[in-house]
Amino acid sequence: MNRKTDRHISNQTIPRRKFLKQATISAMGMIIAHPLWNNRVFSQQPMNKSKVILVRHPQVIDSSGTIQYPLLKKMLTRAIIEFTEKTNLKEAWSRFVTYGRPVGLKLNTLGLSNIRNTSLTNHYSAITSVLVDELKQAGSAEKELIIWDRSEQELENAGLTIQKSPRTVRVLGAKVNRRSHETSDEYDPKYYSVGNKKVRISRILTDKCDTLISIPLLKHHQLAGITSSLKSHFGSIDNPRQFHSTRCVNPGIPELNTIPVIRKKQKLIVADCLLGLYHGGPWWNPRYVWPYGGIVVGTDPVAVDTILLNIMDEKRKSQNLIPIKQSIQQLKLSAKLGLGTCDPNRIDLKTIQLN
Repeated sequence: MNRKTDRHISNQTIPRRKFLKQATISAMGMIIAHPLWNNRVFSQQPMNKSKVILVRHPQVIDSSGTIQYPLLKKMLTRAIIEFTEKTNLKEAWSRFVTYGRPVGLKLNTLGLSNIRNTSLTNHYSAITSVLVDELKQAGSAEKELIIWDRSEQELENAGLTIQKSPRTVRVLGAKVNRRSHETSDEYDPKYYSVGNKKVRISRILTDKCDTLISIPLLKHHQLAGITSSLKSHFGSIDNPRQFHSTRCVNPGIPELNTIPVIRKKQKLIVADCLLGLYHGGPWWNPRYVWPYGGIVVGTDPVAVDTILLNIMDEKRKSQNLIPIKQSIQQLKLSAKLGLGTCDPNRIDLKTIQLN
């Protein structure tokens, strides 16, 4: 991995303004109006705005997936400092984690069979590495950090090495490699209702983590529309396929995210938008991968996914593809259940372009 530093980094902060005028697509780009804003259904929460920070750098990643690690580290540091409005990393990260207690870093490594063992998976190890570095710098010990997702095989497809030693950073799958069926000891025995269905939660989340940092993707999904912050928890349960027949809603993604253990433990979202998949998901096809070069930080999963949906639709528009309408229902229902907001007037988006 090329880790050359950029000695001439300057940064320009775009001030807060109306959501539809935010430059989420490029330094000079504009978010276009989306059909989501029509016939709005939003949660009846207090009128506090949901803060979302978008940081980009044009050289952090190229089309081959090669990442400039020092630039990514600067992006993450800037995003966390801007989001928390703290002056140092220890104070900033203490808002989300308790030093001395275990922290889970939840990835989304589904659908990599077409690009495994290629540089297009480098962003997984890069984003987890900078998060581990930041947390260690702030005060967490390596043994307190757990990188995880739903299966060992999928983590290995992402270029990660399974590590179970409790003395260092662990890399764990909820399912052991190549098992076709989950066993009772991999998932907590308690069942939670998701509409008329029942799910169990990975013991990694229920037993091993005090705090969860979600690391979703900028990724298309043919059934759900996008698979980002909210849908990422399909990798936290034992039976996600049961929800595919209803396009992952009614019941599905919104109801899943109301489960208390998920709501209580998830403290931060750091969306990996270094590469995006704008079509054909959830399976990664190099034809539809593009280097967006960004990370998005927030605590409101609905607001974060609203931003990612607009980024995705702008890219699809440039490729003469239709907007992703399936996700509108997902976001509206999630907002109605009190999970966050998809109202542009209640999202405080700050876009930072590093040069």
